Amino acid sequence: MSLLDKAKRLKQLGDEYEELLNNVLNELFKLIPTCLALNIDDSLLPVFAVSGLKTKGILAFPYKCEGKVGYIVIGEDGKVYFEDLDDNTVKEIAYIG
Repeated sequence: MSLLDKAKRLKQLGDEYEELLNNVLNELFKLIPTCLALNIDDSLLPVFAVSGLKTKGILAFPYKCEGKVGYIVIGEDGKVYFEDLDDNTVKEIAYIG
């Protein structure tokens, strides 16, 4: 595969990623309309390294819910959680799977 072909493929993957991420964020907003992104730039990028969280997650997004800072976690079990970093608590928000 030539450099040009690789660049074209990378652009295609980037476009697919952006579309899929927007879809995920829109679906999350429907589930958690009262929660706010901590920082738009940060919250639009999911955290892939979720091993430091209590919840076995696939992806996590930095959010503020009910005045508390933490992560919205899409769990491996098909549930969405809010993991509060201050109190070290986990709250189930919805079942999506």
